[in-house]
Amino acid sequence: MAGQRSTRSTSVSAGSWRPVLISSSDLWQTELRDMLLDRIPADDCLNVRSYSDVLDRVTEHGGNVCFGDTSSDQARGLELIRELAQRSVSVVAVHSCDDSDLILRCLRSGANEFLYQPLQNDVLWEAL
Repeated sequence: MAGQRSTRSTSVSAGSWRPVLISSSDLWQTELRDMLLDRIPADDCLNVRSYSDVLDRVTEHGGNVCFGDTSSDQARGLELIRELAQRSVSVVAVHSCDDSDLILRCLRSGANEFLYQPLQNDVLWEAL
């Protein structure tokens, strides 16, 4: 079934979300950002297209929930999940399909949620 998720508990409350969208895909970022902007002010949402300076950008933005695209670079995506989890940042891993091996690796690396495309609005908000 499209848009399913795997999950661990998250601790970010609705009133304090400062999401960071991490992906080199403009289409992916636009789709997710449009869904988030239904409930989160635009100024509270940051798009990052490169892994190179993402940790600094998350810190500067005060990001407390990151949506990481694991489709474009799985190895770097898993590394980033570990780094963000060590900083107590909630992570939602997003992939192009429901790859059970990748779901497990993301959750073991520290992701709180795993969503796959096509993203569905109700599944996204249930995850948060």
